[in-house]
Amino acid sequence: MLRSIATHEPPFSCLIDSGAMITGYSNHDVAKALLRMGLSGMDGCVFIDDNDNHMVVMRKRGSGGGTDGNDDFSAPVPLHQCGLSVHKRFTFYDQVHATGTDIKQAPGAVAVVTLSKDMTLRDCTWMNQCRPMLCTHVWVLK
Repeated sequence: MLRSIATHEPPFSCLIDSGAMITGYSNHDVAKALLRMGLSGMDGCVFIDDNDNHMVVMRKRGSGGGTDGNDDFSAPVPLHQCGLSVHKRFTFYDQVHATGTDIKQAPGAVAVVTLSKDMTLRDCTWMNQCRPMLCTHVWVLK
């Protein structure tokens, strides 16, 4: 699933995992995996760490992405210190932070949202963070 999201055309700007489809990995690991698998045009991935801090992991200059080396990424830095434009960063919201988390997105951004089979669209209260977005794709996984 992560590879499909990271390589989707046109590219997504954020992943909102309302359906808790991504398990067994830290948010930092998911951010690095998304960058490693694709996210062309993005220089970093925003995630929420275990202390509820908005952090960014960035590609090192010249890495270009698409490799398996951990050396291709910076240590996480606070979002407010990263210096990346909203157009050059992807955001990953895990299920715990899929509601009530406000991270600015670029105008015209496109989100992908996961739903579990037991959820309805009414269960999704994430629309406030999507307001500036042009489109939201919903993926329902069984």
